[in-house]
Amino acid sequence: NANDQWINPSLFGSALMRTDQVVSETFPIPETATVPTIDAAMGADEWADSWQLSGNIFDNALDISTVSGWDDMRYTANLMWKGDNLFIYLTVMDDMINMGTDYNTDGVEIYFDANNSKGETYDGVDDIQLRFNVGESTTDEIDASLSGFIKDGIDYVVEETDLGWDLEVSFTLGDLQVAPGEEFGFDIQLNDADETTRGNNMVRWWSDDNNEWQNASLFGTANLVSGTAVKQEAPAVVSTFKLNQNYPNPFNPTTNITYSIAKMSPVTLTVYNLMGEQMATLVDEVKPAGEYTVTFDASSLTSGVYLYTLQADGKMFTNKMMLMK
Repeated sequence: NANDQWINPSLFGSALMRTDQVVSETFPIPETATVPTIDAAMGADEWADSWQLSGNIFDNALDISTVSGWDDMRYTANLMWKGDNLFIYLTVMDDMINMGTDYNTDGVEIYFDANNSKGETYDGVDDIQLRFNVGESTTDEIDASLSGFIKDGIDYVVEETDLGWDLEVSFTLGDLQVAPGEEFGFDIQLNDADETTRGNNMVRWWSDDNNEWQNASLFGTANLVSGTAVKQEAPAVVSTFKLNQNYPNPFNPTTNITYSIAKMSPVTLTVYNLMGEQMATLVDEVKPAGEYTVTFDASSLTSGVYLYTLQADGKMFTNKMMLMK
């Protein structure tokens, strides 16, 4: 949390690049101090204790041409728990919504395996598949045609948004047979039907295999963590869009620019001279909600005042910075 990372590498965190998934990796779901209102409207205070995962593993049979652009087939999920409930907030980007009530329409499937047995078939005891479709808003409309579905004890709301749709849901831990401190199997699968059916238009957090509906060995692993130890490491939910003043300023030849976005959005961060000519594009991609810092290297530019502009979710912010060589 110190503001000296630009000169002090000892303040950096750690990351690991890997070529395969580590089966023993467990996603920690923190305990929250605040119980959210289930209304598909994420409140920053309500979800400040949550951890976030994202759907970034496409189905292994996916024809990538079915993904039309930055605003299609993406999701983030915030998770936390309190007392007898597990809470999930799903933010989905989808450029074409196809409503319906079966698995071939737009929706999400959430998988649980309470004892984390990783069996190759559902055990009929605690292996559960739940599907929520766009356009549904009551528990009676959850499709219960497949074995392992549960209907009671689920409070949820699905709402369309400008970029797709959101799902906010509360599960009862007793129905899931999940207990704090014990690992359980888990995954989230987004279905994107577009004009006809979902086909291979699926993206998941953990697996690249389209057999999780009958094979619990494909699930990832999660754990409900008690206390505040994990929450202190969790990224806070950002509630505003903001572009900070660069630092250092004046600078030569590098400077850092920090910005915040309140929800998953296409983001561009661009540098201009005072004549309005574009000098550099620092960011041009979809980003989940959060705070980010980028480094701008102006080695090739001459001394002077420059503008840097952030555009996200239809909003635009501009600040000035001074290069002194």
